[in-house]
Amino acid sequence: MSITLYPPTQPRTLGELLEVSFKIFRLSLLKCLPYATLAILAGQLATFYDISRGHLPNAHDVNDPIWVSLYTIGTMLAVILWMATLLRQSTVAAGRTTSRTDLLDVLKNAAAITAISLLSGAAVAVLILPPLALAEPYRTVGVAVMLVPAVYVFVALSLSLPARMLAHKGVIQSLMYSLDLIRGNWWRATAMYAVGLSIIMVFYLLAAIMAAMVLPAGGNAMPIERAMAATAVLAVGAIGLTFYTAITLTVFGDRVALAEAAAAAGAPVIVIEDVKAGGEPAACCYALWFALSGGGGGAEAIAKEIVDGLVAEKFVVGDSAVADGFVDRAGIMRQDL
Repeated sequence: MSITLYPPTQPRTLGELLEVSFKIFRLSLLKCLPYATLAILAGQLATFYDISRGHLPNAHDVNDPIWVSLYTIGTMLAVILWMATLLRQSTVAAGRTTSRTDLLDVLKNAAAITAISLLSGAAVAVLILPPLALAEPYRTVGVAVMLVPAVYVFVALSLSLPARMLAHKGVIQSLMYSLDLIRGNWWRATAMYAVGLSIIMVFYLLAAIMAAMVLPAGGNAMPIERAMAATAVLAVGAIGLTFYTAITLTVFGDRVALAEAAAAAGAPVIVIEDVKAGGEPAACCYALWFALSGGGGGAEAIAKEIVDGLVAEKFVVGDSAVADGFVDRAGIMRQDL
């Protein structure tokens, strides 16, 4: 049976989400590479400026107004092109024909994208910047302590831009929508992002190995050798961004599907993450399935605690306390919405 990649027709397990992310990535890679490549290049405008002046890349000369302007413009262009990548990827995942209007649609939303990016960045920066004003060793300790809430806020707001482009929310509504989608599901989203970033790091490691093989050990590389190394890094960056976009699209679709399922049932949603043959989790899950399918015996005792029923491997439970009790016995992961 074919699976609708986006939007999802029902909530998925974590393993299914990763599988769908890879499928979206494979299907959309070639069609998304142009936008992803331009996004990577736009994000390096300040670096190109550093190189043109004979400085080391990423010198971060904040006292140079030209550098600051190029960094700001490049970052925003990169975000806009990333949204174009997301929009085209959602079109491919939905099985629709892509067109050149996706970039135009994103440009129409450039002001909103910029506002959402600034507000999201400010929400994270307000947690990280104050410790930077402290003297050592308090600065390091302060940053380490504030990094935890900063990461939490970053993940909580990570779906704000997709909410704007895919759900057509307003600026503030996009931020609130992201918070609502991530609430009760922070670890699930973080796990998806962590897997995506880990795979991207592997890509960059391979690019570094390729660059080391091309460039001479003494650093006196020929122009063609430098060009080959730069091309490898650029290609890996574009591929990595396309994969990260697939992860983001999958997380957004999953959260929307869970929210819609909960709204329809008027109840929390429980998703079975791992059902193995034998053992207590499998026994409980099978007993529940057996009872709901018309079986009797001891399985009925478990079935009576389930209010709204069963859809495939997705359980909808109508009572919070009952849900906690069933989770303890069945060993499945609960999704609070």
